[in-house]
Amino acid sequence: MQLARRNRAELEISEKEKELTRRKEELRAIVEYWGLMNEEWYRKVREVKERQYRQAHLDLRSIEPEDMRNLDEILRYKFMDILERR
Repeated sequence: MQLARRNRAELEISEKEKELTRRKEELRAIVEYWGLMNEEWYRKVREVKERQYRQAHLDLRSIEPEDMRNLDEILRYKFMDILERR
């Protein structure tokens, strides 16, 4: 009887761990601040990084220098989809 309860509890924990792992994978995002866009070498680095993120199927959230003026609102907008899932 006690063994059956323990097995059921372990199964429930295992299911919750699987769900948390799945959600972590769903919510995975990369935030990149592109602060040196006036530099040619940096624009090339950005192109390479963006390509790598796409190939790795990572969710890139770019922050531009002009976003810094209203960062709180910008971040809320850029992460709205994740915030709504919570």
